[in-house]
Amino acid sequence: MIQYQELQIDEKIKKTSFYLPCNSDYFNQWGKIFILSAKEFVPWINIHCHIFDMTEKDKEWCLKHSITFTKEITPIQYQTLEQKKGYWVNVRFCRVPEIFDNNTTVMCVDADCAVVSEITKTEFEKDTAIDWVVVREKGEGSIGSCVVFAANCPARFVVKERLILEASKDDFVWYLDQLTFDKLIEENVLQPFHMKYSDYQCREHNKIWTGKGARKFKKKKKKRKYGNVVEEYQTQYPEEFL
Repeated sequence: MIQYQELQIDEKIKKTSFYLPCNSDYFNQWGKIFILSAKEFVPWINIHCHIFDMTEKDKEWCLKHSITFTKEITPIQYQTLEQKKGYWVNVRFCRVPEIFDNNTTVMCVDADCAVVSEITKTEFEKDTAIDWVVVREKGEGSIGSCVVFAANCPARFVVKERLILEASKDDFVWYLDQLTFDKLIEENVLQPFHMKYSDYQCREHNKIWTGKGARKFKKKKKKRKYGNVVEEYQTQYPEEFL
């Protein structure tokens, strides 16, 4: 049986935010790329990291770059990597109403994403007026790589409640988040949204590209557009990845 514990937050975030939840390893391997790209193309937005098993070095990096952050230790009952991943991918969404004020718009993105073109405040506000989740273009269901929780809208609370309820049956397991989002789309709690902010095909007209699993490691340069972005930032800012 799960033993869900809420975070104890002194003061909730009240700024429109990119929300980047990940474990420490993913933060260092991919999350820093997203942060550097967001600072380049969306300088007006707050970036908040929630890091599982955060290190002191991670904390120093966030402070250096004026990134707000929260942290938690993965519960000891999640011992294998598969168990830990199941916890991380689901609990990241449960933390949203605990970390952010209800009147704050939050765009939750996977760590292995990168902003590739400017997003104006006007455009962002227009696109995030309601709760939504990205869906695959071929109708194969939702993608947890980008979810918007709009200001003063209910989905953040419903998602948390539903994930904890479903986890009570079979714990926090991989894909539970996406299965839950599919049901909430059917119930009209979340709306489906196109891949503008989470494009694993890396098309030029979209704003955020995502590595999506093995796609991050394609060897042919012309087919590894996300990987090329990663390399560009690593080459330009090598000191950030030491």
